[in-house]
Amino acid sequence: MKRKRFDFGRLLQAVILFGFSIYLIKLFGTGEIHKLVAPHIAALLKLTLGVLVVMTLYALLTFFTKRSSCECDHDHSHHHAHDHGQLNPVSLLLVVPVVLGLLVPTQALGVSKMKNGLQTLPKVDLSKVPREEASYVTKPPKPKEGSELSLADVAENILIAPEYYFNRRFKFTGFVYHPDGWPSNRMILCRYLIACCAADASPIGIAVEMKDAAKYKNNSWVHIEGTISTRKIPQLDRIEATNWYYGYPEKPVLFVHTIKQIKEPKDPYIYFTGLNVTGGN
Repeated sequence: MKRKRFDFGRLLQAVILFGFSIYLIKLFGTGEIHKLVAPHIAALLKLTLGVLVVMTLYALLTFFTKRSSCECDHDHSHHHAHDHGQLNPVSLLLVVPVVLGLLVPTQALGVSKMKNGLQTLPKVDLSKVPREEASYVTKPPKPKEGSELSLADVAENILIAPEYYFNRRFKFTGFVYHPDGWPSNRMILCRYLIACCAADASPIGIAVEMKDAAKYKNNSWVHIEGTISTRKIPQLDRIEATNWYYGYPEKPVLFVHTIKQIKEPKDPYIYFTGLNVTGGN
């Protein structure tokens, strides 16, 4: 004779799957998903959410299982199985990330992940700045002066077409980073470049000079309009966010014309897709 029994292990599975489903729903609903993964990974997570919902429903529908009736006074030497649906303590560990994910707000990457203005605007002699002259290099589209650029655009293309960037005025958005020991009139404007998720993020930035740079705190977000010039700042070679211009004595520096503190953008990262850089203006 078969009777139904309550499977606590299966119920725990359903609770954990439901928790992860709610966590993903929270990330998508609040927009916090953009602080963790690139858009193409977010699309895959939507599929994952659908699978988790189906698995949750299946677990809920099957936590009552049938078992054969068996009197417990007979000899068990024949190894007759008695699975009473006991809870697996190891499974309870999976509850921890679910609870933390639901209770702790998701933060975008900032200064903590990194390794550790003057008012005279120098005119850059374009004949003296480095230039990549390889025959296979194709020049990028020339950005319109006054337009908003990605920091990755500058880092990727300034050696190919320095005349597109130096002595020209552009807008940038990023968060503030003050390396230890820097003067009060200098800071770094940064964004994180990611391929898939926050785990593979790399900071990319440009030195900024302005009179009262010190009043903008680490991790505060700003929108800057300024002109790209140069300064001799050898320390930039030792800073992860700015060593994309490694080895050259004169470093690109953004001299500020206007600056405005803003809220952290909904989508704080710049994305590398393998073919090009997107987002992050």
